[in-house]
Amino acid sequence: GYLFIYNSRTNYIRFWKIVDGRWIRLAQSKVSEEWENQELDIKIDVNGDTFTAYKDGEAILQATDGAYADGQIGIRNKPSSKSCVGNISVENHP
Repeated sequence: GYLFIYNSRTNYIRFWKIVDGRWIRLAQSKVSEEWENQELDIKIDVNGDTFTAYKDGEAILQATDGAYADGQIGIRNKPSSKSCVGNISVENHP
């Protein structure tokens, strides 16, 4: 499967692919420390084999990988992390 992760401890955002329990980093970017303790509006767009993450409408990270054509969506929160998630939608591209 694929993951998008924001780590407020290291200030990195990353796209990962997981194959047989092995984590493969597809893309990463360092983000501002100002993100910490902020409400973030993150959108993940998947178009074909291209994944793009947006913050407040601005593209912040992109990766390409076509290993998995379909799947499910999930949310993961590490222990001791604090998150509030809302307005999740999954839409097919025409």
